[in-house]
Amino acid sequence: MKDRKDKTDRASQTEASETSSKDTQTKDAQAGGTQTVHAPKPQQNKAMQTERVSEQQQQRRGPTKKMIVKKSPICIVGDSMIKNTDALLRSNMSGASQECLRGAKIQDIKKKVIEKTETVENGLLVIQGGGNDLKRAGEEETVKEVVEAVKAAEAKMCVAVVGVMRRPREGERYERLRRRTNAKIQEEVLKLKLDWLKKTGSVSFIDLDPVLREGIDFLPDGVHLSETGNKRMCGRLREWVRKVYGVCRCGLNEEWMCTETRKRGQQTGKVMYEIWLFECKRMGHW
Repeated sequence: MKDRKDKTDRASQTEASETSSKDTQTKDAQAGGTQTVHAPKPQQNKAMQTERVSEQQQQRRGPTKKMIVKKSPICIVGDSMIKNTDALLRSNMSGASQECLRGAKIQDIKKKVIEKTETVENGLLVIQGGGNDLKRAGEEETVKEVVEAVKAAEAKMCVAVVGVMRRPREGERYERLRRRTNAKIQEEVLKLKLDWLKKTGSVSFIDLDPVLREGIDFLPDGVHLSETGNKRMCGRLREWVRKVYGVCRCGLNEEWMCTETRKRGQQTGKVMYEIWLFECKRMGHW
């Protein structure tokens, strides 16, 4: 009886063990089936791996920086001689603006220049004026005010000083005073230019006497510029701006073209540069 009972118990345990084993296999099969259904395809796996690698590389490189190329602002400060130049300058020089102070004395021009230098850096500044009170202020005072205005922009921007402009209605005495004043301003500007070679700024003198023709380029009042006079003055200012930027209206600059020619070291490179230079000059870009 006892042996029969032991056999029965062992049979029950074996059956229970087999049942448990089958249940486990069934669950594993179900789990495996679930994984098979939802497992990503090989292409998806590859895409996910590529994405993860890209993210890791981006983290190592850090945030992407956008290169922003911005031209320096161009500001012209002067008296009523520049009152009609705004539209001409804007149409040919992006970022150009003017501060026209009608009837301004040289001291007023200097104050406005100082205001500009407090808010603008790495720009181009043109200073025009000195004719309205040249007789009263005299040569020395006018030169002193101009030099102080230029020094206010020291190492901050490129500066051009327009010499005191001709006034056909004034007599010979005024003309002699004007020429002496311009010669002295040009001398002081040259001194500043040599001093600024060690700094980031630069200064130039713009003489409009060879550009403006007496009679045709002036209004009947003998002071202000006519339409052709304004165009000629703006053309001279654009020449200075292009010289500072080193960029012509076609978007290329001479330094870049010379570098390309040197890199090629071939006759084709020289021909390319010469053709570009000829065409730019023919179109009036330079």
